[in-house]
Amino acid sequence: MKKENNKSGIYLVIAICTILLSAVTVGSSIIVSSYTGARYERYLQTMKVGYIADETVYVFTSVDVVDQDATNEMREKASGSVNPFFTFSDSDSETILNNFNQFKSYTENAGSRMMAVAYDVIYKIIDRGYYSEDEINDVKKLGYTRINTINHPGEDSELEELVDLSNVLCRSNIDDFILSSIDGYSDYLSSGDVMTILSIVKYCLVENVHYDSVITSYYKEYASSQVLPVVNSYFKGDVIIPVDTVIKEDQIRTLEILAENATVTISDFYGDILLMLIGFLATTIAFFNIAKSISNHPVSFLNISTGGILFVFIISTVLILKYSVRLPYSTVIFYPVCLAPMLITSLSGKRRLGVLTSAMVGLGMTIAPGATIYTFFYALSIGCSCSYMVRFLNKRLDSIYQFALSILSTAGITAFFVILQANAIENILILVVISAIRTAITNLIVISSVPILERVLNLPTAFRLHELAYTDSPLLVRLSQVAPGTYSHSRQVADLAEAAAEEVGANAAVAKVGGLYHDIGKMDHPEYFVENQVGTSKHEELNPTLSASIIRNHVKSGADKGREAGLPSEIIDIIANHHGNDVIRYFYHEAVVDKESNRAVEEQDFRYNAEPPSSKECAIVMIADSVEAAARTIVEPTPAKFSKLIRQIILHKIENNQLDNCDLSVKDLDKISKSFLKTLTALYHSRIEYPDEDED
Repeated sequence: MKKENNKSGIYLVIAICTILLSAVTVGSSIIVSSYTGARYERYLQTMKVGYIADETVYVFTSVDVVDQDATNEMREKASGSVNPFFTFSDSDSETILNNFNQFKSYTENAGSRMMAVAYDVIYKIIDRGYYSEDEINDVKKLGYTRINTINHPGEDSELEELVDLSNVLCRSNIDDFILSSIDGYSDYLSSGDVMTILSIVKYCLVENVHYDSVITSYYKEYASSQVLPVVNSYFKGDVIIPVDTVIKEDQIRTLEILAENATVTISDFYGDILLMLIGFLATTIAFFNIAKSISNHPVSFLNISTGGILFVFIISTVLILKYSVRLPYSTVIFYPVCLAPMLITSLSGKRRLGVLTSAMVGLGMTIAPGATIYTFFYALSIGCSCSYMVRFLNKRLDSIYQFALSILSTAGITAFFVILQANAIENILILVVISAIRTAITNLIVISSVPILERVLNLPTAFRLHELAYTDSPLLVRLSQVAPGTYSHSRQVADLAEAAAEEVGANAAVAKVGGLYHDIGKMDHPEYFVENQVGTSKHEELNPTLSASIIRNHVKSGADKGREAGLPSEIIDIIANHHGNDVIRYFYHEAVVDKESNRAVEEQDFRYNAEPPSSKECAIVMIADSVEAAARTIVEPTPAKFSKLIRQIILHKIENNQLDNCDLSVKDLDKISKSFLKTLTALYHSRIEYPDEDED
């Protein structure tokens, strides 16, 4: 037995610190959410265009908002100011010259002067560029009067701007350009020569300048990207909507802009996550310590608390990502705020853990869009009420009660908070129905998922312990058939352990089931245990060492059978350690007094190969096992004899260090002693002796 120390005081300090830290976290979350668009969302839900404002709406925090519409307009204007780009094609220019040379070779008789003039005109056209008529018309339709050309042959600069599209050469004006170019040679050319040169030039020409969509798009995008965003500044305290004035459309638009772009001055998005993690860390510590004080089996309860923490963390992360989502009413109505509390309560069997989970869910909901101070208390109220509505289904009607009562309670709480806030009182019926449907779906999820989770996590839930306590359990049925004496003993131990566990605040269901299964290892060799023996003892034919080995083996065999049957770890712990590492006294003394044995007797050879109990339930079963077995040996039992026996056994366990690892105090042991005495007195109470008719 551990010495009594300030454990309860430590737990109290931890609980107080956790509550304070959680309160600070909740308050900080509410403050953070108040600096976001959530406060503007509340006004958007209640204020409509054409209505009279019942309060003045201010800018809550200074913010610079990008006017996206104005910015887009400026960028489109910048993009539109970029002239289209046309690219000279060297290959097409070479084609023109090749056509001329080919023509020249075919017409050997053509005058050299006329061919020279034609060549000069062609060279001017190549240098100036011959454009596609269709492409030029398309550019004109878009309203452009100038274009840019790239890779102009013979120029050092790659970019040349043509001021007027009317000056570019194309199919419609090429004749005029050719004729005007020939005018300089009119002194020695006849009219027939002029027409011949015109025909030669037109024959050789192909379009050598083309519209370049890729380069044009690049320069347009570049020009658009150089436009800085148009920023509107809103300063804290500025009035958006004055009280008692008609609400205008531009004022609602301003609210929408602020709701979408409001920034957090206390922390940014990652600060919110850090804030949530602090709260979850605090509640994890509280979960761990409360669960440990309840059951002394922190591993399984840590699984539960971790699952709950992760579940709520996922919900909260989703809520953070939902900042920009707008729903017609407060988002808390649409989220299953009672799922985690009901699930944790069902798995742990402790409503206080459900209440703590409710506080965690409420903490997460404070950063939801539209969250207010009422959001936390709404989520907390819903979670607590549903946790206390959880039934552990000892009767089939319990599931119906749980279903109906949880729906009614959430509907009532929802109606109360809607009336309290007076935001959407005209939609109170819709909100109540939504909350009722949400709770109904949550109940179905909890009822269907608990059996799966208790198997996957191997948890000793109230439901599973109730199933294991049935007399038609395969292990117990086999035990009653193979070792009826052990089965009777186990049921007596279960009754003793259950009553004692209730007295000291331990898990009575675990103690009862542990008592029922603690001796299942005796099924292998039941005839070697005194409660199953008829006539002479089997141990009279064996030496004490072998007898002790058989007795000791039932602990390991029982733990193995429990693992094969998939029993919870808490029950297997009781099976494996219900004798601790105590000495099998009877056979040890037999070996000591055995005169025929020549070797020294080692006490270690007669100890159980296990550890002293580490949980209250296991220690209670250990004491109950010894007390029940010893009580059967008392001749003419009386309460005084039972009391003396119980105290002797408890003292023996203390002296042999079997209670060092559990949290039973002296006060607890006194309660256990009185509980055992009460139960044994009821079991072995004096009965009226019926008269013998033959004697009469």
